[in-house]
Amino acid sequence: MRITKDDFHRNEDRSWLVARDIVISCDVEEQTMLKEGRVFRKGELAIVGLDLAAILEKHGS
Repeated sequence: MRITKDDFHRNEDRSWLVARDIVISCDVEEQTMLKEGRVFRKGELAIVGLDLAAILEKHGS
């Protein structure tokens, strides 16, 4: 899974905004599409069992 800090923006209410359409490929058979404009918070979006907002917060994106 490869994402960059430019793929997401942090909102003032501490939610996250998907900045552009992203396809996250974890393996050949599993892909997740995140559409531009989607808003999510900690605990609301898991990719392969990992909380995406928690990962972004941990890595300071």
